[in-house]
Amino acid sequence: MQEKQPYFAAIDLGSNSCRLLVVTPENGKLITVEAFSRIVRLSEGLTATDLMSDQAMSRVYDVLEQSAKRLRLYSPVILECVATEACRKAKNSLPFLKRIKEKLGLDFRVITEEEEARLTVRGITSLLDPSFPYGIVFDVGGGSTEIVLLKQQDKGLPEIIDWLSMPVGVVSIAEIEQPDHATSYLRVVSMIADALEKFSAPHNLLDLLKHNKVQLIGSSGTATTAAALHLGLHYYDKHRIDGQILTFPDFEKVIKEIQMMSYEERAQHPCIGPDRADLVLGGMAIFEGLAKAWPIGKLTVADRGVRDGLVDKLYENYLEKSDLGLRGES
Repeated sequence: MQEKQPYFAAIDLGSNSCRLLVVTPENGKLITVEAFSRIVRLSEGLTATDLMSDQAMSRVYDVLEQSAKRLRLYSPVILECVATEACRKAKNSLPFLKRIKEKLGLDFRVITEEEEARLTVRGITSLLDPSFPYGIVFDVGGGSTEIVLLKQQDKGLPEIIDWLSMPVGVVSIAEIEQPDHATSYLRVVSMIADALEKFSAPHNLLDLLKHNKVQLIGSSGTATTAAALHLGLHYYDKHRIDGQILTFPDFEKVIKEIQMMSYEERAQHPCIGPDRADLVLGGMAIFEGLAKAWPIGKLTVADRGVRDGLVDKLYENYLEKSDLGLRGES
């Protein structure tokens, strides 16, 4: 009797969001059967204390409890759970993750910045345009912003040339700065632009941009929110967002629209909501800093990232083991 093919699942516990993805192979492709994402603000207060707060850990526990219940619907399932910036920084992350494993059976691994970059690139690879020899992926998180410079290959995954992890994200900006105020907003823009200009120099990035050799991909809530507002969506629709191309003027128009909203209007907007009402302008300031440093002109929006890279890697490993098993039997 042939063994039932497993589902492949990943949980990405980030500084701001917790994301679950479950996929199943169909005709050689991975088809999403469940995608679950919740704002948890795990990095809340982390900058000041180097500790995750009790409230933040409680929010995460509740979301992971829901995730564990959802995962029980799929059998057999091959699962990997990873945690990123907040758990890299927090002094109390390991005892918390140990409790998660004991209570919920979810075994989290804290990954390095380099592995996070590699998984993100793996997750967005299908959105790369082969007409651009280079790509830049930016991911605005809660406690950090990740930048990855990659080079396309004729075959296989792109080569990562360099990456940068800036210790600033939407939650840390909301706690330290006041992005609703013009002076504070422009200070964030300038800080990001300066950091990216320094990153550019060793790679002659401005020369590559001038010759239209670089594709920009945004894999964060900042990019997806901008796309949703640009499209005028009344509810968030992943299928319309993922792969959407925004010009920088499109993005700037969305930023002006958000800046004109009151906090209450942002909280009531179906594509922003109360969980992100105080965070969204920080993300927009980070994008403006990027646009100032790198006038690429347009970006591809990706509703995918680390969790997509994880399930792809799990599936590849499964196929390799299955192939070895078949060879061993022959």
